[in-house]
Amino acid sequence: MLGAAGFAVMQFALPAWTNVINLRAELAKVEDIDKQVKDITTERDTLLERYHQVTKQQSDRLNNLMPKNVYAEELYVFFEKFVPATGITFDSIAISAPATTNSSGANQQSIGFEIKVKGTYVQVRLFLDGVENNLRLMDIDSVSITETAQNIYSVTVHGKMYYGS
Repeated sequence: MLGAAGFAVMQFALPAWTNVINLRAELAKVEDIDKQVKDITTERDTLLERYHQVTKQQSDRLNNLMPKNVYAEELYVFFEKFVPATGITFDSIAISAPATTNSSGANQQSIGFEIKVKGTYVQVRLFLDGVENNLRLMDIDSVSITETAQNIYSVTVHGKMYYGS
């Protein structure tokens, strides 16, 4: 009888116990996935809440910082408004064709420019301060300053302005 009980345990109970252990492991995996889904949902909800808190004014400021569309005309208008405010004289502006680069999986659009201006030391200083502190996202590749007449300086700035995608 003892042998029959041992046989029954080996035939029925042990496979059932092994099945329970496997099911518990599967259940742990499902619970882990469920926790990950809940964490992702919570993060999504938090991001959506933050997104909806952005005001129209903040959205407009971001668009000024990095407009979505590349228009050479807007770059001309930007400099036409910006340069006279410093009191410096516009010589010329050249704008290159828009370029798109792929960095970190995101397309980055930019447009190159070269601007030449003339003015006194104070005007040049105001111009360069304005370039440095303006809201638009840009890189300045080079700045060349030469004295053309007594106390009149010619400034050439090469750079690129960035746009969103």
